[in-house]
Amino acid sequence: IGLTMTAVMPITASAQDSTPLVVGSDFGVAPWMVRGTNGPEGFGVDLINAIGAKIGRQKVEIVDVNFSGLFAALFASRIDITVNPLNITKDRSEKMLFAEPIFATGNGFIVAKGDKIAGFEDLKGKVIAVNRGTLSDTWATANAEKYGFEVQRYETFPDSVQAVLTKRAFSALNEIPTTVYAANKNPRIEVAFKDFDGRKFGYAFR
Repeated sequence: IGLTMTAVMPITASAQDSTPLVVGSDFGVAPWMVRGTNGPEGFGVDLINAIGAKIGRQKVEIVDVNFSGLFAALFASRIDITVNPLNITKDRSEKMLFAEPIFATGNGFIVAKGDKIAGFEDLKGKVIAVNRGTLSDTWATANAEKYGFEVQRYETFPDSVQAVLTKRAFSALNEIPTTVYAANKNPRIEVAFKDFDGRKFGYAFR
């Protein structure tokens, strides 16, 4: 007998639902979600607005939440969904319900223009800046001793990039698409190394 399992979005919706769909994201994670002159902009905004229309919500409200406070906001019902580019992990899946993956990624290492990284061994004796609470933070914490680098934690991704520009850190670590976008926008930095490990982004629910 063949069995089919269907995941159901745990959101009350109807064709004329005026209840806002309240979603949370860190606005400092370009190109997914950035603060524009008229509110948040980016790929993540387009995607969640399309989803809101698809499930019959007349309004989508996007709340700016630092990544370190994102899960607390979800668990406290201040938001309905996290629409940050959020990595799906076993530990997180034990606490939250994930939608199907929307993107595959890995670690990207930003450095000042001209600096080089051929592999993890080149991080020895260096300072690596990360966005607190992200999977990049988890990776750096787990590998700092192995590769001999120091970890600096910042509340936002732009702050970690600024640490590289001001020479407080050698490299800023984040998701590959986020680092590539940042480097394309700033000629003073580049992505020196990409560790594409195939981990996946998804939206999380309670």
